[in-house]
Amino acid sequence: MFDDVRERLGNFFAVAIATMCAGLLAHVVFVATSERIATHERSKAAARLRAAIGEAAASLGDSAIAALRAGRRVPACDEGGAFLHSLTWVQTEGYGGPLEVLVVTDHAGGVIDRRPIAHRETPGFIDATTGATVTAKALADAVRRARLAMPPHGADNCRDADP
Repeated sequence: MFDDVRERLGNFFAVAIATMCAGLLAHVVFVATSERIATHERSKAAARLRAAIGEAAASLGDSAIAALRAGRRVPACDEGGAFLHSLTWVQTEGYGGPLEVLVVTDHAGGVIDRRPIAHRETPGFIDATTGATVTAKALADAVRRARLAMPPHGADNCRDADP
């Protein structure tokens, strides 16, 4: 009887020690790689943004992209410094999880375009939202939030932009 108890305790302690070692190893790996992963994610997000806005991306530097990622509105300007449109990166909750949307607005706050940057929605629901109620509401929420970030009329010019 005591041998059976001793064997069970031995097995219990072996499993407990193995579990603690696995947890410690996972923590060490997380600490060692978290900054590299975060840097890679920022780089991927910037690349997705540049791909989404095409030629206007040339006028956006790293500080403008960081401002967008922080939820600030950023004016896009032409080579002469004239205002083209405003860009706002909004994260909202879609059916499949986080939905990141770039909303492009004119100087009066009219929506020119909305472009998904990252999402986990069912393919096709982003382009044709008619049957996807949660996705459609998430896109509408992103546009509403981007319009709320618009400055007062007339304050939208490229010379006064932060980034």
